[in-house]
Amino acid sequence: MKLSAVLFLLLRVGVGGLFVWAGVSKVGDPFRFSQQILNYHLVDQPVAASMALYLPWLEIVCGLSLAVGRWRRGAVAVLSVLIVIFTLALLSAWWRRLDLDCGCFAAGGTPGSLGWRVLQDLLILAALVTLAVRNRMLARLAPPAAPAS
Repeated sequence: MKLSAVLFLLLRVGVGGLFVWAGVSKVGDPFRFSQQILNYHLVDQPVAASMALYLPWLEIVCGLSLAVGRWRRGAVAVLSVLIVIFTLALLSAWWRRLDLDCGCFAAGGTPGSLGWRVLQDLLILAALVTLAVRNRMLARLAPPAAPAS
């Protein structure tokens, strides 16, 4: 296996594992996660409750898909959209000088560290874009599928 293939495998497993960890850390306490979502003052209670129930599972499924390489193009697309939304929410809170736990992981973060969380999200987004470009390059190099008989 070439070094570049190993590095992309590690990147894929690392980013996928990060999202699995994030989802697993929140799935056990949806009430707490919904409160963290409400702290952003962007959605109301019913939306926050729905997000708290479904987002962790979406992170887990997409993270696992990315890590094991099944449906990785779809996983990269969904996770990229999620990280953009998370980053915009963080930027909104940071801009409004909200002092809150980002809700990224159940263990929480320290209030006032939103700028660091934005930077982390941008690095994750860069990794996802790198994986998307790699997936596209591999799709172009793949031999065409045989016609169905």
